[in-house]
Amino acid sequence: FYGRRARRLLPVAALVTVVTVAVGWVVLSPLSHRDLANDALATSTYTINLRLAAQQLDYLRSSLAPSAFQQFWSLAVEEQFYLVWPLVLVVALRGSRPRRRAASVVGAVCVASLAASLVLTRSSPPWAFFSLGARAWQLGAGALLALGWSTVEDRVDERAREAGRVVGLGLIVASMVG
Repeated sequence: FYGRRARRLLPVAALVTVVTVAVGWVVLSPLSHRDLANDALATSTYTINLRLAAQQLDYLRSSLAPSAFQQFWSLAVEEQFYLVWPLVLVVALRGSRPRRRAASVVGAVCVASLAASLVLTRSSPPWAFFSLGARAWQLGAGALLALGWSTVEDRVDERAREAGRVVGLGLIVASMVG
């Protein structure tokens, strides 16, 4: 999994990072070069989300222009998740009834993360937006679906599946026009 992911993402991410730094070095003010280099380093280590959250909380830096690497924040959250998640599953899968235990642990992580997201949205919006702790519930929801999908799939007939596809497509279209 990690190897396939690295082969798919790293070449493009490295190219974008190098080109962005090269172009930025030419078009940006020399005063911006240090921030650009630090953002590139944070992007390369999948910590740009943490850097962006910290900068937006620093009132001396809150008026900075957006980072040229800001679009990498969600990839950083995802990669942090993939580093932590196997450790959570190792703990969750020990003992009897591992699938049920995993679902319980994942559910608890989702609830805790959603609670953190709600608290941080009021007290620290940049951390609510950029941090793994406040976003893990979204990735965990997918994990819960994966854990229970075979059971759901066995119990749902073809008409319900077709209705689900139509509703899902309708929601996608509604989100694009609305």
